[in-house]
Amino acid sequence: MWLTKAEAQEFEVGDKAGWYDSTSVEYAGDMTFDLGSGFMTRFSSTGIKFQYAGQVFDQAFTIPCANKVYVMIPNALPRTITASEISATGWDWESDELRILNPANCANSKVLMWLTKSEAQEFEVGDKAGWYDSTSVEYAGDLTILPGDGFMTRLSSDNVSINMPAVTPAE
Repeated sequence: MWLTKAEAQEFEVGDKAGWYDSTSVEYAGDMTFDLGSGFMTRFSSTGIKFQYAGQVFDQAFTIPCANKVYVMIPNALPRTITASEISATGWDWESDELRILNPANCANSKVLMWLTKSEAQEFEVGDKAGWYDSTSVEYAGDLTILPGDGFMTRLSSDNVSINMPAVTPAE
């Protein structure tokens, strides 16, 4: 939870504004996040804005999702990306999902599955590897993800990786 300096002093948990663990009410401002980590918010208030900063990688990078069910992934790049720029390895199309989240209510706006080229051809839904809508089984590579938009995995596979693009689009 976020506390102002006055709130932290009033509750006698600290003397600075920042993030505090909502269970232990200890200062959590020094917490670090691994590359590709995301977080989800739940607000009863309106008009809340986040400001954040960090390093933007000029190289493509991989987010290891091994042995995790839910992985929150933000588009941390300062540009809009398309689903076709993101790929997956170790994906089981029958049970793994990539859920595009609606920031207004955190509901799934789309649920995608990764198909290899041979799987897409076998199911007669396309001729390329990529993300497909899990309901209509139509290619979803043109789906846009704005800077800061998030998505989440639901995985049953043990060694999935999500591969993110570089800041500069591949030519």
